[in-house]
Amino acid sequence: MEFDIIIKYFAGKATPDEAMQVDDWANAAEENKLFLAETHASWLAAGEENYQVPDISREWESLQSKIKPQNVQELKPGKYIWPGRIAAFLAVIVTAFAGYYLFNTRNQNLPTLTAQANDKGIELNLQDGSHIALEPQGALVYPVTFAKDTREVTLVGNGSFDVNHEAERPFYVHMGQLHIKVLGTSFSVNRKKETIDVSVNKGLVAFYNDKDTLLIPEGNTGSYIKDDRKFVLKPFTGSFLFNNTPMSEVASQIQAHFKVKVQFGNAAFKDCKLSAGFENQTLKEILIAISATFNTEYKIEGNVVQLSGNACK
Repeated sequence: MEFDIIIKYFAGKATPDEAMQVDDWANAAEENKLFLAETHASWLAAGEENYQVPDISREWESLQSKIKPQNVQELKPGKYIWPGRIAAFLAVIVTAFAGYYLFNTRNQNLPTLTAQANDKGIELNLQDGSHIALEPQGALVYPVTFAKDTREVTLVGNGSFDVNHEAERPFYVHMGQLHIKVLGTSFSVNRKKETIDVSVNKGLVAFYNDKDTLLIPEGNTGSYIKDDRKFVLKPFTGSFLFNNTPMSEVASQIQAHFKVKVQFGNAAFKDCKLSAGFENQTLKEILIAISATFNTEYKIEGNVVQLSGNACK
């Protein structure tokens, strides 16, 4: 949920659609509802009279000097100046979303950090070595140090996960009433208007709520259909049409659709031209076709695709 919409909601300036977004988000989970109530109280308490704009950068640095853990990406506040009541409210939000609040994880109070992506997205490494890539406007709430028997994070928006394997300590991603459980794998989450899709590049994940569980094997997508409130499994496919297209552009489209990174062993391969059409085909099927066309090889490791071999002539 974007802070701008929450601020407009509190100020009574949100559109009907924006107000419904806030209400739906709050009703999706008890922690969302509690956070909204607490921040609304802070908003009301901040007031407008005789309030001076706080030095957010200084307060942020002071806060991080107290809580900054090792091996965790440093977070920075947005470069905005907010007048009056909004500035007071932002001071509360900075504290909350810098990670200076506690959430309950398996009956343990663990200090957490929140990574908030801007319009370009961000990448971060967690304490256990797992790598997360958040898409624009996404957010991740995660503990400074994971518990001894579990690893749990909360995702808002879309993101890709490359989870470090730990058989004795499963990894959970919470999304309101929906959850993902993995032991060690590479997958992505994509929220759409009608569905929430979880695509698995490597390993096996469980996508579930309090009623049903869907196991998603490697190379497949599990979808939660919002209107029907049910899970479905389907191969992770894509449709493309390339007409004398440089492989650098082909790689960009594959990366965007399948949430992977394409690396070229031979830089000259990027200039090769591909003319081909793919209709609802899996990543492996597309890579096999490309390899056959240029007499090259491919290798998939997690969410990384490596293309190697002689370039076209």
